[in-house]
Amino acid sequence: MQHRSIPALALVLAATASARPAQVEAGDILVNVLSPGGLKHLRPDGTLVRSSSGAPGSTWQGASLSAAGHWVTTDRSPVPRVVFLEPGGGEVRSFACPEVHLPGDVVVFADGTVAVSDFGADDVDVYSPSGTHLLSITTPGMGMPFGLLAEAEVADDGTLCLVRNGGAPAPVGRFAQAGQIVRGPVGSVTIDLNALPLTPQRAVRAGETWNFQCWFRDLSSSNFTDAVSITFD
Repeated sequence: MQHRSIPALALVLAATASARPAQVEAGDILVNVLSPGGLKHLRPDGTLVRSSSGAPGSTWQGASLSAAGHWVTTDRSPVPRVVFLEPGGGEVRSFACPEVHLPGDVVVFADGTVAVSDFGADDVDVYSPSGTHLLSITTPGMGMPFGLLAEAEVADDGTLCLVRNGGAPAPVGRFAQAGQIVRGPVGSVTIDLNALPLTPQRAVRAGETWNFQCWFRDLSSSNFTDAVSITFD
């Protein structure tokens, strides 16, 4: 039987010159090969700069770049894990992500936080740089989330406010229905407290405290507003 490499996801490395690791130029592309696992660093014209390959039987999914210059992907086999690689070289370290059923893509933020989309569970799982599971963000209505692009990866200036409830990850939802995305210098959003954007949707319950925050774009950058905390009677 002949095995063929299956290309999966590509990341355009468009970080500013001060943030790019050595040998990475703006517009370069990091391409993930699903099976057998591999990553390829290409110039915009398709010239191959270097590549890394996983062990036989590995299944890599996703492509990202850490602030330290490591290539980052996920390995589905035999159990899901996030893998850090020397560019064009071997594995540096990894951590297991058992909360992820089937990795779809991976993003590494500037502070080292890692987000992995779960192709098999309709959510995105977020981990600390050391691999501690922080929270799961549901993506209702998206079906099987595959590609993952985080605006904060390249241009955010603000802080996303997250709260843990009694040591357990608190649910996080996103209001993104018609009328909840505003264009213009000012605006307001009306939300339905009987249909929080969770999986499954549900109403606010008496005694619960929820934190609300908006994300906005300002020319070439973006930011988060201060959060508002509301306890419901």
